[in-house]
Amino acid sequence: GTIVHVTFSNSSHDPVIEGETTIKIAYRGVEIVVTNKPLQLNVDNMRIYLLHGDLGVKNGALAYLINKIAQLLGRPYLVERLIKHRLLRIADEYWLIMGHTHTPFINSELKIANTGSWKHYWRNNSNTAIVYDRGELSLINLGDIMSIRYGSNMEKTSQN
Repeated sequence: GTIVHVTFSNSSHDPVIEGETTIKIAYRGVEIVVTNKPLQLNVDNMRIYLLHGDLGVKNGALAYLINKIAQLLGRPYLVERLIKHRLLRIADEYWLIMGHTHTPFINSELKIANTGSWKHYWRNNSNTAIVYDRGELSLINLGDIMSIRYGSNMEKTSQN
């Protein structure tokens, strides 16, 4: 079956989930798991760590700015790399998937990925998510999927 994992922030705009609570919802054959703590998934031969990403830099706009400056200095994905290696000490062969900086990407060499943002805050939303399917990670555009599923007359809220 399909499982959707959502990891909320403990320090910003997301709804507050008290303590170690995990919310599970089943809807039309899809299981939705919502938590505000880091998750470790072992699927097939992959280990994937999921978290919102606010463990290192509490403010998402600041995390975005740090990444932009670091990229200009030749150190792309600095926030993700620091969280993976320095803060969580995740081994190189395992994946880290997070959000928080709101910049969507998948880097297979570093095994880090960012879901982007499906909500408009201080910058445009990307309407993206990371999908795992048969050993592969893909960055998908949720707006495109919604348009296909519900018809082309559906109003789009962002342009990429």
